[in-house]
Amino acid sequence: MKIEIVELPSRRLIGRSISMSFVENKTGQLFGSFMPMTKRLKMKSAIIYDVRVYPPNYHLRFDPTRTFVKWVAVDAIDDPADVGLQSIDIPAGRYAVFSEVSGPEVFQYIFSEWLPSSGYQLDDRPHFDELIPGEQPGTTQSESYYIPIK
Repeated sequence: MKIEIVELPSRRLIGRSISMSFVENKTGQLFGSFMPMTKRLKMKSAIIYDVRVYPPNYHLRFDPTRTFVKWVAVDAIDDPADVGLQSIDIPAGRYAVFSEVSGPEVFQYIFSEWLPSSGYQLDDRPHFDELIPGEQPGTTQSESYYIPIK
């Protein structure tokens, strides 16, 4: 696992969102409704963003039934209204980037081990993963996890 601390500029992504919980995971439905649309978008890169907007203090006490908003989005020059999509702003800030990783146990490590011993605190901004097209989802080459910190 590779861990890097980076400062990112703000960015506006366009895509689709859905309210869900970990128990009622609607990721497949969300990606299934969005991915065919990418063929007609003017994308700045081929990266697909899996964005999660958690309510304040969501991670203080994990409850798999609590809802959050999940997005699948891209960095495109299209006007979201013209293509039937929505936009989400990712504010500028510091992120811990976890790469060369895969699997749900990574998040347990991040929140129960790495974050408490890192000297950083979780920030209240969207979390996101960068998914690299052409790579097999869930492999160490396919994803980088971005966790907002302060």
